[in-house]
This record gives sequence, structure tokens and C-alpha cells, in this order.
Amino acid sequence: VAATASKEPTPGGGAIAALTAATGAALAEMVANLTFGKKGYEDVQSDMKDLQAKAESIRNCMLELSQADADVFNIF
Repeated sequence: VAATASKEPTPGGGAIAALTAATGAALAEMVANLTFGKKGYEDVQSDMKDLQAKAESIRNCMLELSQADADVFNIF
């Protein structure tokens, strides 16, 4: 976050957008993980397992894209 506020050109909008998406995916993962095994939520366990896996995949992808955005910018 401090780097974003600096005079440096990176991380820029693309990298920060990807980090924001990664944070959103991490929050979805948190919801799934908090729901696993909870009484009263037995009927959504399968959905939560799917959500956790998809959100983890999206989170990892967004983190990679965030770094790639900065790397590509720095080439120029």
C-alpha cells in the first residue's frame, strides 16, 4: 500500500485492481472456511467446498496477475 502512495510508477492501476480482486476472493474463502462444519449449515457444505476452491484459485491468479502487471510495466 505504501508503494502505491509513492512517486514510483508501480504498482499502478492494473496491479492494484488485481490485488483488490484477490482480497475479495480471500474474503469469499473466509466465508466458506467459517461455514465448514457449522451446525445449521449442513445443506450448503458442498457449495462451500466449491466456493473455497474457486475463490482460492481466483485469489492465486489475481496475485500472479498483479505481479505480472508491475513486471511488464517495468520492462518499458
